[in-house]
Amino acid sequence: MSGARYVAGSALAIAAAAPEAPLVLVGHGPAGPLLPSLGGAQKAAKRLVGGYVFLDADLPAHGGDWPDAPCAFLATSEGDARLSAARARAWETAHTTPENLCESLRKIIAEL
Repeated sequence: MSGARYVAGSALAIAAAAPEAPLVLVGHGPAGPLLPSLGGAQKAAKRLVGGYVFLDADLPAHGGDWPDAPCAFLATSEGDARLSAARARAWETAHTTPENLCESLRKIIAEL
């Protein structure tokens, strides 16, 4: 699926769910760089984005679309190079095990 189709499909799913604002958008793997575009779509729909969580996700490139709300990176592998890159961007970061993923995700969202 192309990036634009992913963003459009995700935006439609969010609209159908009618969540309360502010939204925290969570992306995994290659969906990470698409989070800023998805955030833009939410803002266009008048839904406030309060933060972004990159869960073992690729990071947006510098100079391209950039998240305009607080960001966090949650890694399930301590040796993940993206974890270091997120720390260098002064994002909230955390490491978790798959068994503790839900609790760790709740905690990092609360810290945003």
